[in-house]
Parts: sequence; structure tokens; C-alpha cells
Amino acid sequence: FPDKAKHEVKICCRYPQYYAARKLYYSIKQARKPFGSGKGGTYFGATGCGKSYTMQFLTRLLMKSVEFASPTIVLITDRTDLDDQLSAQMCNAKNYIGDDTIVPVTSREDLRNQLAGRNSGGVFLTTIHKFTEDTELLSERNNIICISDEAHRSQVNLDQKVIVDKESGKVRKTYGFAKYLHDSLPNATYVGFTGTPIDATLDVFGEVIDSYTMTESVQDEITVRIVYEGRAAKVILDSSKLEEVEKYYEECANAGTNEWQIDESKKATATMNAVLGDEDRLKALAEDFAKHYEKRVAEGSTVKGKAMFVCASREIAWDFYRQLKAIRPAWFEVKQAPDGVVLTEQEQKELPPSEMVKMVMTRGKDDDEALYDLLGTKEYRKELDKQFKNAKSNFKIAIVVDMWLTGFDVPELDTIY
Repeated sequence: FPDKAKHEVKICCRYPQYYAARKLYYSIKQARKPFGSGKGGTYFGATGCGKSYTMQFLTRLLMKSVEFASPTIVLITDRTDLDDQLSAQMCNAKNYIGDDTIVPVTSREDLRNQLAGRNSGGVFLTTIHKFTEDTELLSERNNIICISDEAHRSQVNLDQKVIVDKESGKVRKTYGFAKYLHDSLPNATYVGFTGTPIDATLDVFGEVIDSYTMTESVQDEITVRIVYEGRAAKVILDSSKLEEVEKYYEECANAGTNEWQIDESKKATATMNAVLGDEDRLKALAEDFAKHYEKRVAEGSTVKGKAMFVCASREIAWDFYRQLKAIRPAWFEVKQAPDGVVLTEQEQKELPPSEMVKMVMTRGKDDDEALYDLLGTKEYRKELDKQFKNAKSNFKIAIVVDMWLTGFDVPELDTIY
């Protein structure tokens, strides 16, 4: 039972979560140092199958274990929005987990203050980026368990990188965040959760202990089948621009992994964004999107008309937003709810008026004034999060770049462009 809820809620552990949590618990026991390797194992779970709740069930098993003697759990993500979501879930389950100290870590200094010298207990939620070269040793205890979400992305970079400056020829050595994490907690046991198991993940966290595939998840009706509809022909580029795109992908396919090539790739990406952000292309894209969206809503093909439009860059998102506003100004009128939707008295108090289309991005210091004002604060984005998840809200179309793409649960969202 959550500590706080608007309605009486009971969260039940589904069978894949039950078996995964128990298998991981026993794997962690075997891997615990000094006799084990510290590699607690990897859990491979399909997107949307409830990995965050599996982490919560595992955390309870560890906290209630006599053998682990009040362990300290560190839950690690690689994105702020994922960290916020997991923090909200965990902080609302203190009674269930059995520890009042469930704390989102706010800064690198806070990380040191919370973990250095701690003798037992506590659940701490942090992003991997807070572990840096100056983190130093935090604890040598062996009943610390680090649970990493999206482990394949940024938590496997243990090796040293040698960077050669192309112009000066100077050599510089660097390490990734994961190296500093392992150095600061050398006797911890590490567990990785991922929807994309790669060899590097298994090298750091150990073998796959349990898995729940997309096929199984769809068969169990936990996630829905993904249907792809290609619409590239509707917004086709001229032949010269298509050649630019083809050349870019050829270069990507041939690129290596050293820092210089990555820098060169970024320059190529800038060129690619210029192609993708071509004004005529975005105009055609906006027209096609608007017609396709309206057709699906008119046919009753959507759940509640919720759609997400993913852009390659902030500039493209901002230009697309303005193109869409120019051709569908009615979508940008502020309403509390769509026409025909009846709100209860309580809903009228709680649901703020909104445009149908919103941009969801962090502000940038170089944003022009109109964009800066439109994007709002972190608190404003949290409010947008609530609105988009509300089936009756007038907020129907979210234009995003990097945010809301993983670990974002909206049952009514049925289409991503």
C-alpha cells in the first residue's frame, strides 16, 4: 500500500516481478564481497513491464533480510526525469520498504554527506553523473547494494579513455562516471536493470539472472503491441537532401569510437539537423501530422487523443511548434478540458486550463525570450507531467526532444510521431 494516495490503492506484485526480485535477491547474496565478485546480476525487462516496481520489491527483500543486516541501497538512474519518477515512487513506500530514510540525493556534496560514514540502512536515489573524480571513497561496507536503471546507457564505462587532441597532439586520460561510482563504493554489490542487454552490461553487472521479454509482456497484456506506420513519403525531401542523409548514415556506419570521431560525428549531426530542420520539410511535416492526427481522432482510433511528437533537436522542436501553431491556431486556445468533456466539481478545481499542444523541454541559457517563457520552470514541467497523464485534460499533444521517452507511464498515450 502506498503511504499516501488519493484513493485506496493496493499494488500487487505480478509473477515476473515476484520471480525476478527473488532471483536477484539470491544472486546478490552469492555475489556479496569478500567471497563473491560484487556482480549481483542483470535483469532484462521489456519496456513498460514494471521494472521500477521490481526494484521496489527487491529493495524490500533486501531491507527485511537478516543476513544483510540493514543494508544501504543506492538506486541509480542516468536522467533527471527518471530519477524524479523513481524517487516519487520510492518515497511513497517507506512503510512497505521498512525504512524511513528514503532520500533523493540533490547534489554531489549531498551524496558525500549522505553516504560517507553511514553505518547501516537508508535508500538513496541519485543520478550517475553525481559520481565524479572528486567523489573519493564513500564507504568500504559490503552490505551496500547499488541498483542501476537503464544500466546499458551510462553505467558500464569503467575503462580508461585516452583522448588525443587532433591539433596539439596532447594526450589526456579520462574515466567514465561508472569508474568513479565503483571506486567510491568498492565493496558494494552491483545490479543492473535494462531493456537492452549488451555485453558491456553483463561484464559490469554479471549474467542475466532473469528476463521478461516484449513478447511475453504483450501476451500477458501488460504492454501493447507496437504498430509502425511509415510516413516518410508524405514529407519527402528533394534528392540532394536525401543524398546528404544517405552520406551521413554511411559515415555513422564507418565511424569508430574514439573521442575525435565522436566530435566529428557531432559536427555531422549538426549538418543532419540542418537537413531535418529544413523549413519546407517542417511545414510539410506539420501539415501531415495535423491531418493524420485529426483523421485518427475523427475515426475514434485514439484512446483519449494523446500523442507525442519527438524531435531531433530543440531548434527543430521550436520551429515545428510554430509551424503547427500557424496552421492549427485553435489547438493553442487555452481550455480547461476538450469540448464535450464533463468535469466534476472537484476536477474543475484541480485541472488547470491549458493549450492542446505543449513543448516539454528544459530551458537553455541561449533560448530567445519567447521560447524561454514558453518552457517554464522545473515545477511547471512537473505540472505538465500531471496534466498529460490526466485523461480529461485539454493537453493532448506533447512536443519533446529528450524528455518523457523512457520510464514515462501514460496509459492513454497511443501514438508517437
